[in-house]
This record gives sequence, C-alpha cells and structure tokens, in this order.
Amino acid sequence: MNNKDKNINFYEQKEKKYLHDYFKNYEKLKDENICKDDECKRYCKYIFFINDLYGKYINRSCYCYKSEGCKEHYPYYFKCDDNYNPHTLFEKLQCKKFEYPSNDFKIVTSPIPVDYHVKLLNKKSSIIPEVVPDKITSDPYYTFALGSFGFLGVFLILFTLYKFTPMGSYFNNTDARSKESYFENFEQQFLEDEVQFTHGNTQNRRMRIAYHQA
Repeated sequence: MNNKDKNINFYEQKEKKYLHDYFKNYEKLKDENICKDDECKRYCKYIFFINDLYGKYINRSCYCYKSEGCKEHYPYYFKCDDNYNPHTLFEKLQCKKFEYPSNDFKIVTSPIPVDYHVKLLNKKSSIIPEVVPDKITSDPYYTFALGSFGFLGVFLILFTLYKFTPMGSYFNNTDARSKESYFENFEQQFLEDEVQFTHGNTQNRRMRIAYHQA
C-alpha cells in the first residue's frame, strides 16, 4: 500500500468520524437555545460542512426500498432516517440570515428506492410490445416492402390462373378468336378493295376503247 492510499484512507476515516459525531450530537444541535449570536453562526457553518459529507456518503451507506424504507449499511457512522438530514437543522436554526453563502446549500435527498427501478423495468417491458409494432408500421421502408410483396403475390396468383387453369385457356381461345376475326375482316376488306380496283380498271379500258373508235 503506497502513501497515497494511506492518505485517502486517513481522510475517509476522519470524514466518517465527523459524520458519527454529527448523528450522535444531533439532538443537542436541534435545540434552539444553543443558537445565540456568533455561536449560532458557527453552528450554521458546521451544518454546511456536514451537509457536504452527508451528500457524499448517503448513496453508499443507504439501501432504500419504496415499501420498507432505507436499510443502513454502516449504522455506526451513518443514519439513513431523513429526520437527520442537515437541511432540517439549516431551516430550524435559520441559517439563511447569516452572511455565509446560504445559496450554496444543496438539499440532499434519499437514494431512489431499488424496487422503483424494478417496477420501472417491468412497466417498460409491458409497453415495448405495443410500441414496436407502431414503430414498424410507421417506417416508410416497411410500408414499401409490404406493398411490394402484396403486389408480387397478386401477380403470381393471376399468372398461375392464366397459365395452368381453364380460365387461362378461355382467355387464350378468346384472344385467338379475336385475332382470327380481325384477319378475316382485313382479308374481306382487301378482297372488296381488289374487286373495286379491278372493276374500275375495266371501265377505264372500255372508255379508252370507245375513245379510239371515235
């Protein structure tokens, strides 16, 4: 163990001794009769000092539950009962009236109960299944993918019906009949045009013959 570790342990032991004496003498400090003039100012300065140590050690010294209160890990130098909070003495002794920078006094609160975290995790786990689908359905990529798969599914069904069922044969025959009818009409029109063309040429020839005879 080096000198630095020894110094740290020494200072920690001194801080624990200060806290021990504070809790031991708390009832005396709470007596308003001790607060007179300069002596009262000295007590208020002491409360500022203890409040810093109180905030430093409370989380490591107290293990709190929402239903059972706080358990003390180190009862020989730290009491977890909120009645011992230095802020109580700060208000009772009216330390704000002194020139000491009272605005720097930080109110220390008890640690958050352990079972609070457990309940919070359970609550979040029950919310997640409801939140996740909402996030998925609100995702543009998910919406696009879902629409694409739906379109492909409909296309595959129609292709299967067309290719491998009597319905497909019906459409094929209908299409063939339509094409056949179209070409028949086209051929008939072509023949009519040809007849008219031939008849027209015959008339022209006759007219030319009549012209030469004249």
